Amino acid sequence: MSYLILLNEDGSTRIFKVDKPQVGLGFKDDNDVCIPVTGVSRHHARILNEGDHVFLEDLGSTNKTQIDGTAISKQEISHDTTFVLGKCVPVLYLDDIDHGAVSRFISNFSKDDSFETKLVQPYQQAEDREFKELVSLFEIASDIKSTHDLDTVLKSILDRVLILTGAQRGFVILIENGEFTVKLRRGRDVDELDPEALSMSVAQKAIETKTTQMFTRPAIGTISMPSSIEEYRINSLMCAPLVVKKQVIGCIYIDIRKSEAAFSDRDATLFTAMAHQAALAIDTSRMVLDQKHRLEEQEFLYEISRGLNVDEDMESLLKKCLDQIREVLGAERTSLMMYDPVTKCLQTRFVAGVDRIIDSPILLKLGEGIAGRVALQSKGILINGATDDERFKKILERDGNVNRIMCAPLVSMKACIGVINGPSPPLC
Repeated sequence: MSYLILLNEDGSTRIFKVDKPQVGLGFKDDNDVCIPVTGVSRHHARILNEGDHVFLEDLGSTNKTQIDGTAISKQEISHDTTFVLGKCVPVLYLDDIDHGAVSRFISNFSKDDSFETKLVQPYQQAEDREFKELVSLFEIASDIKSTHDLDTVLKSILDRVLILTGAQRGFVILIENGEFTVKLRRGRDVDELDPEALSMSVAQKAIETKTTQMFTRPAIGTISMPSSIEEYRINSLMCAPLVVKKQVIGCIYIDIRKSEAAFSDRDATLFTAMAHQAALAIDTSRMVLDQKHRLEEQEFLYEISRGLNVDEDMESLLKKCLDQIREVLGAERTSLMMYDPVTKCLQTRFVAGVDRIIDSPILLKLGEGIAGRVALQSKGILINGATDDERFKKILERDGNVNRIMCAPLVSMKACIGVINGPSPPLC
């Protein structure tokens, strides 16, 4: 999706989507981008999407359309191209959201003394902003309906939040296993996105009260902030809870470094509404993922039941079971260990996902290692950070850094006859 960014005289911006073959710019309200400013012609210029190329065309305007100070009639443009309508309206063209380009665009024109400082006059400014906010909320709702990929939707929401509020950094924080986890970071400079340089106490308060928290200096000095926050000179910050069915699942945090900029009550209202949309997106994505897992489980059970009728021997069926389990769980490998009442040990029978044959059977006593504990208690277990768990026993060389392990007992007539293991490699 392409965008046009217009700069207002107060330093704020207006954003327009370039989602048609032709997008007109001009003074009259029948243009796609209406700019009622003296010096802008009724139908001043237009953006043309022609296959893989994008062109800017002047429509015979009185005061011309300029790129780099040169009047143009029709010229191909690309991402991060700036042009001027007449003598006073700077416009930035973007192929996609680019906070760095927007920041440079604003900075360049605000510092250019030779450029007329009276830029786009506020035109029904309150109504215009309200319209943009409504459009953004509508677009977010459309994104939620059109895709169930959580990362894609959250990036879309956070990008719009940063543009409409003027925030420089944004973080999506989710509660996982009772702890805060930063799931997404967006901003103009990657070096500024250190999750340590934000206040978890503000996030905690937003979550506990289920209300949006907003602080601006000197009030920031009254809240618990990590020492690194001073290095980023945060001037204003907001944190909104993510609430689904009265349950808080996390929060969104944004902030501004500029000393002359701060969030307003109106920003807080918009931010809260967009946080509600983000919460809805997360809930929808999780429901879709849960349905997907249920379907995979049903397919898995179907394949197993089909194998009972097709496979000639138990060994073939067990190997097929291990392969199916490994695929459903996303495990690096799966193994089947059977209990031998003679040796009173678990013994490896089959391993799926290993590129070589194990030289000798692996034996574990009941209660030994994770598998031994599961067999002894006849109760399944899921362990994150398995190699750091005292119950973990390294068997293969590759077991030096296992991220997660799942182990389930095989129970027959109330007695455990074996276990299935599913370790996963470390996350990248």
